[in-house]
Amino acid sequence: MSSTNTAIIRRFALLEHNPRVKRYFSNIDDFEGELLENGRALARQACLVDPLDTIDIVQFKMWLFNDYIAKSDSSFYAIPVARFHSESNEFKPQLLLYFQGNKEDEDGDTGILSAEISFRLFWEESQVTELRLKSLATEIKARFATPRYQWRKGTEIVTYYKPSDGFELRLYVANKAEGIRVIKDICRLADRPYDDNCINHSTSNRSFPVNPGTEMVLGKQQKKRRRRAIGEVKFEYAQFSWYKLTKPIILVNAGYRFRRAVEYADF
Repeated sequence: MSSTNTAIIRRFALLEHNPRVKRYFSNIDDFEGELLENGRALARQACLVDPLDTIDIVQFKMWLFNDYIAKSDSSFYAIPVARFHSESNEFKPQLLLYFQGNKEDEDGDTGILSAEISFRLFWEESQVTELRLKSLATEIKARFATPRYQWRKGTEIVTYYKPSDGFELRLYVANKAEGIRVIKDICRLADRPYDDNCINHSTSNRSFPVNPGTEMVLGKQQKKRRRRAIGEVKFEYAQFSWYKLTKPIILVNAGYRFRRAVEYADF
């Protein structure tokens, strides 16, 4: 196989195959090179392609995931491209809610507690109007900005996977109950029923110290980045995106980030 074809296959695996593997195993942690002995974490590690893998290993990992783990050799139904595009979540409007961490909890690690929650809105093209965006902004302001919505980030992971409703959520939270509380509120905002069968919860036996120590970077000693910081986050803004828009629309601004928004909250 030519070096060009090899590079193309390896790039495809990194850009397309690895994200599929991570979504399939979305309810488990990243283990950052640790040697694993069994379970789903080992299967995930075995399927993820590394940039240094030989082309034979790349092909084997793709086969292992598609034919052995994900069972993708099952029956499927083909549909025309135009119909697929009309049904694909990729072309649905997307709503992003941004949450800012408490500065005291961040302890100098600016942005370490910030969080984003995004999901798709199942609106038809004819339903994307200024009037409906105004109505959505008003609802977000009422539910999340007055007063500013808060939740507690932490070391545990709660995922909510229901693509048919536009959700592929992954939250770092203090506990399972906190994650479910936030996800239920998101479902209410999206006007979609909450489904407890779509919840996954995972914890880690690893420690995540507030002071992780220091390390040398380019000849200078600097503080290591904290992982899975614990602390309160508050709603900051809501952003509406759609593939037909050249720029996102800020629906609600509850902080100091934007000069223009559909709705403002007191801050």
